[in-house]
Formats: sequence, C-alpha cells, structure tokens
Amino acid sequence: MIELTLRNRTQKRGITAAFLRRLFAKTAQAADCTSPHFGVSVSILSSLAMRNLNRKHRNKDKSTDVLSFPLHAKPDKSAILDLGDIFLCPAVIARDARREHTTLRGRETMLAIHGFLHLLGYDHATPRQHKIMFSLQNKILAHFR
Repeated sequence: MIELTLRNRTQKRGITAAFLRRLFAKTAQAADCTSPHFGVSVSILSSLAMRNLNRKHRNKDKSTDVLSFPLHAKPDKSAILDLGDIFLCPAVIARDARREHTTLRGRETMLAIHGFLHLLGYDHATPRQHKIMFSLQNKILAHFR
C-alpha cells in the first residue's frame, strides 16, 4: 500500500497521483523494497521555488528538475514507512525534454523513478553506484514506455 501526498504548487497540469502510485509500486518491487506499506510526498514546484530549495539544501543557486530528501526512517512493522519527499519542477523538466528531444511524460516518469530510488537509498556518487542505480532506473522506465 502506498500513501502518497501530491501537492501541485504550480498552475501546470501533469503527472497524476494514480500514475505515481503505479510508478512507485513498480519501482519498489524492482528495487526489492520489503516494506508492504510506505509513504512518500511529491511536490510540484515553480522554477523559483525549486531554485530556493536547491540553494537552501545544496548551496546551488539554480533551479533543477528533481530533488529528493530521504528520511532514512527505520521500518516499524505496525506503521507506514515514511520514505521522504520528492520535488519536481515542470519548467525545468519541459526545458530538458525539449533539449533532449524526448517527451515531457517520459522525462517526468524518469525523474519520478530517479527521485524515488534516492528515497529507497540508491545514489550515483561513485561509478559503481551510478551503474547500479541507472541500470535499475532504465529497467523500470522500460516498463512504462
């Protein structure tokens, strides 16, 4: 069971809660997530709000497409495992989709998977981590094409 909180802080219509639930369920399954119940928050932000968040938490004074903040909570069998927060910026996602000649939906899907994998503990700071995370990300993404 997925407890999803979706907050759209923009005027842009886009990714839906139903789609994110399916996407996160498939991602959790592919990543061998053993928790039967988990929670995640997804916020859709303007470019300015994303820039402020990126500056505050990563000291980077620019907008970005996705940020993830895992909680790293310990599982409690009687409760929902709260994984953390994902922030998506449609303006940056649309710009990058145009630049990369891909669809907006495809780019949004890839970034939602990417953010969720970070919440599950995956990273890409080293070449080995990068290979593992992006291999899994591409495997999951192929299911949604």
